[in-house]
Amino acid sequence: MPFITQVAIDEVSQLQMPDGGLLAGDYHGRQVIEAAEAYLKQKDETLADPVPVLEFFERREDMGTGRLQFILDGDADVIVTVIDKEGQASSVEFCTPVMGGGRSPKVREALINVMKAIREENLTSPLPT
Repeated sequence: MPFITQVAIDEVSQLQMPDGGLLAGDYHGRQVIEAAEAYLKQKDETLADPVPVLEFFERREDMGTGRLQFILDGDADVIVTVIDKEGQASSVEFCTPVMGGGRSPKVREALINVMKAIREENLTSPLPT
């Protein structure tokens, strides 16, 4: 996984372009800097309230016996499984961005937030099994 710091981003943004302007003032340079800052923010938010790897988070639906099940696998990919009342299941996987090939980083981030919400609600408002 690449390592980046805000100091590195700040230093690079001050690099001078061949035309004399700063990289931070160039359209493409600004895109790269913004992407690096977004990556750093996402990394910091993930570290602030981590979801444990290889731990299932499950919540039964409000009106029936279907369930949602989430797990962060060993590659930190999010796997979502929908389990119906008969126990039939179907899963989808959202991979980590950058090195993991994930093409839906916002969806993956939202699903991690759902995992955190399930964890919290299971502690504060557990449903009968």
